[in-house]
Amino acid sequence: MHRLGLMRENCVVPGIVMAGATCQFLAVYLLRDNFPVLVELTSELSLGKDRFAIAEWCLRLASFASATADLLMSLRQTTRTRTVVSLNMSGYFAKPVRTAWKPLCHQGEEESGGDHSTPLFSLKNTELNHIMGLYERIRLAHKGTDVDVKTLILFPEGVVTVPGEDVPESKAVRSMLLECCKSDHFVGIDLLYCPLILFPRLFVDEGWVISKPTEQHRQGYLGQLYAATTALNTAGVAHLDMRPANIMWRPVPEEASMSCVEIRLIDFEDAELFGDEICPELVSTIIKLGDRRYPFTTGDEKTTQTANKFHNDFFYEAVSQWTASEFENFQEFMALSGAEIFVSTKQMIK
Repeated sequence: MHRLGLMRENCVVPGIVMAGATCQFLAVYLLRDNFPVLVELTSELSLGKDRFAIAEWCLRLASFASATADLLMSLRQTTRTRTVVSLNMSGYFAKPVRTAWKPLCHQGEEESGGDHSTPLFSLKNTELNHIMGLYERIRLAHKGTDVDVKTLILFPEGVVTVPGEDVPESKAVRSMLLECCKSDHFVGIDLLYCPLILFPRLFVDEGWVISKPTEQHRQGYLGQLYAATTALNTAGVAHLDMRPANIMWRPVPEEASMSCVEIRLIDFEDAELFGDEICPELVSTIIKLGDRRYPFTTGDEKTTQTANKFHNDFFYEAVSQWTASEFENFQEFMALSGAEIFVSTKQMIK
């Protein structure tokens, strides 16, 4: 399809697989300069109990095939003479899926490697589904609205899993993926069979930074951050780590946008749906370290903490006040002002 001239975004092939009395609808799509990716469209469906849903999906497949055929017929004169299928990670940032909450490390420290013995089962795919479900929740919450959340939040484009050492034919792929993670400073993590979430890489030479915005760009930066915070609150997702280090931004020409800044909120590794329990280990460690960058206070470790709007609003208020301060370092600023921001944000929520 790509060789025949279709844009990469339209090179999608849906299909169906069957096993006994169950079936499942899947699709294959293309990553940029890369290999095809297989994704689930439905959960397993029973040929007895889910016949209506199966019929609906069959009609969708027929409609999709017809629309794709029309696109191909209109592009007969634009056939590409050469199409290469490869594993090209240069344009992607590969984020390993962790099986447990990551510890807070001081700058310059490496994470402990922990126990690398082979467990009887893995929670990596469960965590992967949780993270991808959060992105889907945000997308669906703004479907059909004027808010383009992909201009505020960096969405993943696919997933690749690191092969194990028991498949000799995958040695080159495994080595390449491990080296890719190493170059991005993911050390001390058991990466064998680990899913890697692929994000478009935001390059420094394209203007993307995580530094404190200049006075010229402060209002644009905060305007975009407020829009991102509102998008999260609308979707009912608490980021829980919305520090400046996870806010990528760059100036854009004023004539190209109403704002002179664009941002991408990254790293939803600790995020939770509103009403869901926040990892107790996360809360207790933050309290133990006295880390004022996070929206928790002494005593919170003794009770169940559930994610809610307050957590997003706290980070927005903290980052907002930091950009107006004389501090370049966010942690230093929060060490002095975090407790006051925590109290004031609580009062505003009430």
